[in-house]
Amino acid sequence: MTAGYFKYKRALVSFMAILLVFLILADVLIVSNQRKQMLNEVMKHRGAELDLVGMFITESLLKHEYASVENFLAQWAGENDDIVKINAVAPNNFLLMQYERAVPSAHSFAQEKQIRYGGRNLMTLNVVRDFTSEEKILTGLQKNLTGVSVVLVMILGTALWFSMRRMAFMPLETEIAVRRQAEETLQKVRDGLEIKVQERTRELNDINKTLLLEIEERKRGEEALVKSEEKFSKAFRSSPTLMSISTLNEGRFIDVNHAFLNALKYTREEVIGHTSSELGIWTVHADRDKMVSRLREQGIVRNFETAMRTSNGEVLTVLLSAEMIKVEDGPCIIAVILDITERKRLEAQLLHAQKMEAVGQLAGGVAHDFNNILTAIIGNCYLLKKALGEDHPKTDVIGNILLLSDNAAKITRELLTFSRRQYIKPEPVRLNDIITGTNIFLRNFIGEDIEIRTMLAEEKLTIMADRTQVEQVMMNLAANARDAMPDGGVLTIETELVELDGKFIRTHGFGSPGMYALLSVTDTGTGMDEEIRRKIFEPFFTTKEMGKGTGLGLAIVYGIVKQHNGYINVYSRPGKGTTFRIYLPEIETEVKVEKEEVAFLQLKGNGEAVLLAEDEPAVREPIKRILEEFDYRVIEAVDGEDAVNKFFQHKDRIDLLIFDVVMPRMSGPDAIAEIRRTTPGVKAILTSGYAGDRINILGIEDGGTIFVPKPVSPENLLSRMREMLR
Repeated sequence: MTAGYFKYKRALVSFMAILLVFLILADVLIVSNQRKQMLNEVMKHRGAELDLVGMFITESLLKHEYASVENFLAQWAGENDDIVKINAVAPNNFLLMQYERAVPSAHSFAQEKQIRYGGRNLMTLNVVRDFTSEEKILTGLQKNLTGVSVVLVMILGTALWFSMRRMAFMPLETEIAVRRQAEETLQKVRDGLEIKVQERTRELNDINKTLLLEIEERKRGEEALVKSEEKFSKAFRSSPTLMSISTLNEGRFIDVNHAFLNALKYTREEVIGHTSSELGIWTVHADRDKMVSRLREQGIVRNFETAMRTSNGEVLTVLLSAEMIKVEDGPCIIAVILDITERKRLEAQLLHAQKMEAVGQLAGGVAHDFNNILTAIIGNCYLLKKALGEDHPKTDVIGNILLLSDNAAKITRELLTFSRRQYIKPEPVRLNDIITGTNIFLRNFIGEDIEIRTMLAEEKLTIMADRTQVEQVMMNLAANARDAMPDGGVLTIETELVELDGKFIRTHGFGSPGMYALLSVTDTGTGMDEEIRRKIFEPFFTTKEMGKGTGLGLAIVYGIVKQHNGYINVYSRPGKGTTFRIYLPEIETEVKVEKEEVAFLQLKGNGEAVLLAEDEPAVREPIKRILEEFDYRVIEAVDGEDAVNKFFQHKDRIDLLIFDVVMPRMSGPDAIAEIRRTTPGVKAILTSGYAGDRINILGIEDGGTIFVPKPVSPENLLSRMREMLR
């Protein structure tokens, strides 16, 4: 049997089932309608019956014969088995009668009747009736109708089945047999095709799985690439280090970060798409060629030092590291650039400071030894001159030796000043007063062809300084300006009160926060280039001809400024003149009124006893002889410990101590301190060829102790002795 046959058969069965269902539904609707009609008729009948009951009891109600009403209703309920319950209620809710036979069934119905007369309610009658008997009748009727309908459907279905079989199924069976053979043949072909399709499907599934894996892997790779590019982009943009991407051959910028734009003072539009040559970024273009050559050879460049120019012409010193990368535009360079301009400047300042400190230490050491030698030379020359007499033909030679010794002493003082070891007497002074005091002398000193302009601050500008040293600074700067303006010009001297804050210190690389008196000295001379500017404070450096300068003038200025805890800077360009700026700490202390100079004292002594302690015999011997010639009695000591012993041996005779600062076994200051433990009032003079030794006596220096730096002349030493002994 073919599928078509079964199809027709299923269609017939379905039709018969639908017909049966339709008939059953029709029966149900008919029975339901009949039941409803019967119930309505019964309800009407019961309602009419209830009206008749009301008519019968109306007269008794009007007469208030409630016993008659109760008997009538009870009799009525007894005659009708379907009455389950009766409640008779007066208008005042008084229960006149109550009757209840049994519990109401599922088919019970309640009826209510108001018995009225003349528009007045006489009683409300509530009756519950059981319609179970009527329901049984309707249920039986429904079953009978349903049975009849089933029989009719079976009869009609059977008749239809045989009619359809005769007219349609038999020809179909023949056709089905023919088609069955064709279907079997097609099935064999289909099975073969199915096998091939399955095999091909498996192959396609395998290929599809491989493609899906490749797509998934590529998708993960693309996501990783996007994340990597995002990370690189964020790092590139936000890096504080200068970064750029440019083409290898032309140097055309593809991208730069914010740090690059900020450092080189460009906007993004000005850079992107332009080459470094067009922008003039490389100060020496050959450096780029050298860097590219290294990249081609090694593929990477590390810490390539070069210089780059900003848009406003400023030159930056940078360290460049680069690698080659490939982008859509071809081979490119990704460069990381570190601005080391500030570091280079600080390194240069540190190197200069270290060099100046080393030279200062050397100069101080040389001056120390040289001062002792000069002291011995000057003392011996003085003795020799006095022994020969003024009329001796060799007196002039001795005078020349003394003159040269004095010149040599000036050089050692300049070396000590540069090395910041010169003996100074700092006290509160007003910078404007010093400038005013030196102004007249400067006008005669620099010549009439140079105009001096002074612009002094209104503030007092009180500083702690040695007035003579500051005047020396003015003299040296004025001399430098005079030599820079051989054809005349203008020398401007300015003072003002300034504050050095953190920004100033970061910008200039020097200074400590606070208020400072600023002294500016500007000339309109020839100026100087950067190479000369870096060397001007070095001792013995000069651009003058041989014999026209010692090279110590500006070195002395540098030493004085540093010794006063100040700072000095110089600004100059060839043909644009030079400006020196000196910053000296400002103080609040009042300036002391200067006392009048004491009249020159008599140098000759009165037989006073002097304890002389000096470890250098060449220095000690001439001093001893000079003192004895001026009527002093001298007790010699070869070191500090010897001096202490000699003092205690002759302490009742000694009037004055003259000690060298640096001596073996015990220093001069320590020896004085030891002596003063038992004899506190003894007076003392300390001498040294190295003025830096003064730091060792600051703790004991008072009215009973003075310091006299070497080389000391006989007149100076004798004068200071008389000052202490008066």
